[in-house]
Amino acid sequence: FLLNRRAVIQIRDRPMIPAATTEADMCSRRVFCLVALAASGILFLTCSSDDKATVPEPPKLVSVQGTIVPPDSFGMDPGSLEVLCGDRSVVAGGDGTFAIGVWDDSPAALIAVDSAGNPVLMSIVGDPAVSPHPVVDARSTALALVYLNPMVCHCSQSETGTALAAIEGLASFAAFADSVEERLALRLPASR
Repeated sequence: FLLNRRAVIQIRDRPMIPAATTEADMCSRRVFCLVALAASGILFLTCSSDDKATVPEPPKLVSVQGTIVPPDSFGMDPGSLEVLCGDRSVVAGGDGTFAIGVWDDSPAALIAVDSAGNPVLMSIVGDPAVSPHPVVDARSTALALVYLNPMVCHCSQSETGTALAAIEGLASFAAFADSVEERLALRLPASR
């Protein structure tokens, strides 16, 4: 212990930076300090400007123009349906057309509901720039029902189009879409 203590005392007594003995040593230290200071300043300025460029744009609400196409024997006027998307809603026109806002950074579910608030038809809008005119019909409802499965629904906006195409490409999807259309055609009108 005494040896270590003496070594510590000796190290404490030594200056950390040896004193400059010549004027050339002092000059080189000054140049080194100036270069280090300039390099630190340049790094500071370039790093701070990069932070400003990496701020993402906030999401924007984009309007999509869609159409509701109920099955032929549906027994309900498409103009009597209301289209919901998140906290937004709009009543469809007499010909089934509607315009509603969706966020441009994530997939959106469009749900057509009757006057009692019961969901009737659905559709998924993956990217409003790619599909700005969604059709809400029996086939889109079948596609939305499969897409909203928790194993699929976590897709990002860029993956949604691929996921929807893969679902439609399944051999069993056509039969499922026909089944959904048959079930919708059997639906009784809301007035009963």
